[in-house]
Amino acid sequence: MTPIESRIRSARRLPFALALLFAVVACSKPDTPTSSASGAPSPVPATTISPIPISPATTQAAAPTVPPASVHASAAPPIELPDGLIGIDGPGVLAEVIKRKQIGVLVNIWASWCGSCKAEMPMLEKVRADYASEGIGVLYVSVNKPSNAEKAVAFLTERKLPLPGFLVTSRLGPFKLAMNPRWRGSLPATFLFDGDAKLQYYWGAQVFEEELVPILDGYLAGENIQGEANFLISPGKTESH
Repeated sequence: MTPIESRIRSARRLPFALALLFAVVACSKPDTPTSSASGAPSPVPATTISPIPISPATTQAAAPTVPPASVHASAAPPIELPDGLIGIDGPGVLAEVIKRKQIGVLVNIWASWCGSCKAEMPMLEKVRADYASEGIGVLYVSVNKPSNAEKAVAFLTERKLPLPGFLVTSRLGPFKLAMNPRWRGSLPATFLFDGDAKLQYYWGAQVFEEELVPILDGYLAGENIQGEANFLISPGKTESH
């Protein structure tokens, strides 16, 4: 073998020897962390973990599927009332006021078991007769329970009040709001509406002729009489807004 061939063969063996040397050193490296100069183990660098994106489906429960039958409930069967009574609700009363096409309508809320209601009926009938030519009407609406509707009819018939009468067949809460949000449901209660069913005046207890007539006269004269009777002061005292 010539000197040149010997050098070439040695050069070819050098990379293999270096690779073998590195492999031996790597296998002999200790698994324990290296120590600092003070002898304490070097701290392991903290690892930052990227948050895993969460699908919206894992944070919100899917809305339950509601069967169509529970969404569109069937309408309650109509309440049967005896002859002489018509079932009505708050919006129905206002529609009836407009339907009458009068200058004003007194809506009186009463019940057959209410003593004060019975006491003021003759006065209301007198006012109805006296002011009919002036364009003022009276609408009687009973809040008797439908199970006591017969008593309401008997009351109207005995006193020869206008028939058919009206009886509330809706829930009383919405009915009161339709009449006047300030009305707490006391009986009797009387409301003066104009021809467009806009509330003009309100009495939240038994009303007397000397209280009612001045309000009606002022209303017919075009005065601003909007307000309500303040029964907390004393019977007969009124206040306007």
